[in-house]
Amino acid sequence: MSSDGELMLSILASYAQEEVRSISDNIKWRMRKDMQKGKLNAVTSFHILGYEWKDEMLVIVPEEADIVRRIFSEYRFGSSLYKIAKSLNADGITTKRGYQWDTAAIQRILKNITYTGNILHQKQYVVDPITKKRKVNNGELPKYFVENTHEAIIDKSEFDFVQELMKTSTKQDGKEIS
Repeated sequence: MSSDGELMLSILASYAQEEVRSISDNIKWRMRKDMQKGKLNAVTSFHILGYEWKDEMLVIVPEEADIVRRIFSEYRFGSSLYKIAKSLNADGITTKRGYQWDTAAIQRILKNITYTGNILHQKQYVVDPITKKRKVNNGELPKYFVENTHEAIIDKSEFDFVQELMKTSTKQDGKEIS
């Protein structure tokens, strides 16, 4: 390839990269407008244990909802994240994607406000559309809280109680103790 060909290829690659960024910005803008209006979408709401995306809404999957209720109940009554994960694995219960349970997965369930019938949009965001790197939103972008978007699995007061328990729990040897 000649030096002119390499230059032309570099210029075209730059145009393509900018086009990807432009498309990404347009999609983000549309999604943020939808979030502001309180709309749900399959992109943000699809892989949540206890729910499935059906007819433009989150619908409870009874068998999965029972697992979510069990996790909240066991934690509320004193089980640690480690004990809950161990118990679910011992009973042959897997995560939504078919993996073994670990403390991080249990903690994500316990901290997910979606189970109360409400949605908090934009907890994470894509930093770079090329690498698809995601980042937790610690206030860099607005978050959108929308109430009563779907049927609740966990009562809001139970969710709030568990959040307080999680704040007061201590750690010892890397394992959660209640």
